[in-house]
Amino acid sequence: MSRVSLALAILLASSVAANVYLLVRTPRRGTPPTSPSTAVTGRPAAAAPASPTAAAAPATARARPPIAASTDPATCPQQLAALSDRLGEVEAKLADRLSNEERFDLASSSPDAEARVADYFAAAFRDAPASVTYDVECHGTVCRLEVVQPERGVDFDWHERLRGEGGLALFRGTSMHSPEPGQDPVSKEPLLTFRSYYRLAGEQDVSGIAVLQDLYGRFLAADATAACKAAHPQPGYLSLRLQLDPAGPDINVLVGGTLATAPGGQCLRAALDAAIDATTIPAHAMGAVLYQTLELP
Repeated sequence: MSRVSLALAILLASSVAANVYLLVRTPRRGTPPTSPSTAVTGRPAAAAPASPTAAAAPATARARPPIAASTDPATCPQQLAALSDRLGEVEAKLADRLSNEERFDLASSSPDAEARVADYFAAAFRDAPASVTYDVECHGTVCRLEVVQPERGVDFDWHERLRGEGGLALFRGTSMHSPEPGQDPVSKEPLLTFRSYYRLAGEQDVSGIAVLQDLYGRFLAADATAACKAAHPQPGYLSLRLQLDPAGPDINVLVGGTLATAPGGQCLRAALDAAIDATTIPAHAMGAVLYQTLELP
């Protein structure tokens, strides 16, 4: 045999031996290999970390929700329109909760509103002494009245004059601040400055005070009221607080006084409730509170 043939034979034999060794060492398909440590200790071998591909497989296999078709009513433009409507409702509710002073500060000057209330305030201060001055400024639907007068020695009740019937048709709400003390810059005379805010009623608004006053008048003139006074002649008085709540709408009553729990007071309360039940609250009635004291001889 030549040297070349001998070398080829040795190489062939080595290759066959290597293949036989691999065949013996490789486990059959489906049979997990057994490590030496497992055979000795009996502990299960640690699980091999999953490959990124294997870990991602379950996630990619999940079914995804279908994308809404363009004909679905919940489209973006419709959602934006709904949110815009909702925002308008919230802003309207917040606006209703603003104080008269806040409404005045946020709004711009309104000469038309000033012209509308000019005669009302002029009539209230027509006979005022020279030491009492006033100024009216309106922003939006709120007018601010500023009155400056000496701290003492003034016999002019402009507050009472402004409670007249004329204001019931003009205003839907009033708020008054405590006076601010000061001094005249020239004479150094002590002065007081009063600021009050009046919210104008809208064209459709109905005075809540007028509704309550009409109700109270009918209660006083009712036959049931006269019958209670005749059947229960006990002297005393009833303190009545009537509140018109436009959100209901309804009229709530609080009763006090010496006759609140007496039979005569209970009878009068029933007559007042009957008058309330017979009252029709207008659609645009404004909120109002009326205090009355009913004296019985």
